[in-house]
Amino acid sequence: GVGQAAQELSDWILPSTRVVCFQNGIGSKDIAAESIPSKQLLSGMVPFNVLYGERGHLHRGVEGDMKVERHPALEPLLEAWNRVGVAAQASDDFESVAWGKLFLNLNNAINALAGVPIVEELSQRDFRRVLAACMRELLAALKSAGIEAHIPDTPPSILPWVLVLPNWLFRRVATKMLAIDHLARSSMWEDLERRRTTEIEFLNGAVVALAERQGLSAEVNRKIMDLVRQAENAGQGSPRITAWQLARELL
Repeated sequence: GVGQAAQELSDWILPSTRVVCFQNGIGSKDIAAESIPSKQLLSGMVPFNVLYGERGHLHRGVEGDMKVERHPALEPLLEAWNRVGVAAQASDDFESVAWGKLFLNLNNAINALAGVPIVEELSQRDFRRVLAACMRELLAALKSAGIEAHIPDTPPSILPWVLVLPNWLFRRVATKMLAIDHLARSSMWEDLERRRTTEIEFLNGAVVALAERQGLSAEVNRKIMDLVRQAENAGQGSPRITAWQLARELL
């Protein structure tokens, strides 16, 4: 996990070294700060998902530019990435970028529980209804806390309404959302399949924590956390919950 990685790095880095935390969700930098001075820590965001295939093959399923917290020490890294074709940008408001990425990553757990490709999952309205409920809880918590979430080209408040549209209308309105690689699945699905601890604490768990700090509840996100932890403990991979079953249990 993040704590172990930070502990191992702390024995090798110099006081001038900058360490970038690229883990999904909110809170990984705080854990890393237990072993690495916070002034050396920066945040990063990977917008696309990557699945491990056979013989060391890495499969990138969706598009997007990597983003990092703006810092002079990272400029050579950004230049090197862009030179070799890895699109990357620096952000002056990384908090809004991080919460925007989390907003979209609320689908990770649903996809992991469903056990099907993302495009197949998003084609089923009951899965989308659960995702919309998770997003609405996050939007309420963000509004109460005075935090903005930035998603390129899309106001976050629009997405929950689009997601609950009937399937035939959703396919017409959300063509870009469905125009993804047919193999793409969430990294959390892969974690369950490989019997690894998931990032649920930093994703839906971050929503629950923020809501509680604002005196709100995030029951759908909490139930999602419980289901993912049950799947972790069972050690049988994705439970392959159907859309109807998930909506009935959570909504």
